[in-house]
Amino acid sequence: MLDIIGDVLQAEEEADRILSAAKQEAARLRNEFAEEETRALRDAQANADRRLRESLAESRAEYDRRVAEAERRIREEAAAFTPERVVGMDQAVSRLVTLVRRGR
Repeated sequence: MLDIIGDVLQAEEEADRILSAAKQEAARLRNEFAEEETRALRDAQANADRRLRESLAESRAEYDRRVAEAERRIREEAAAFTPERVVGMDQAVSRLVTLVRRGR
């Protein structure tokens, strides 16, 4: 009978050791997974930040290009109204008015 009780106690001790080892392994795995998750989140955040910076740089470049194009067009249009050309246009309008009046 004492042998059976000894075997039961020994089995309980072995079960406790196995359970303790399993708990330690579970804790180690939880820590490992938490570290991996943290690394993955940091990497994803860095990737998102990089993509955002690239997108902003592309948007700024497109904005600058459009502003430069608008400035070029404005300069071209303004060049059409130099004082010499305005005088020429005034003369052409005066001639046109004269022709129209004569036609009446």
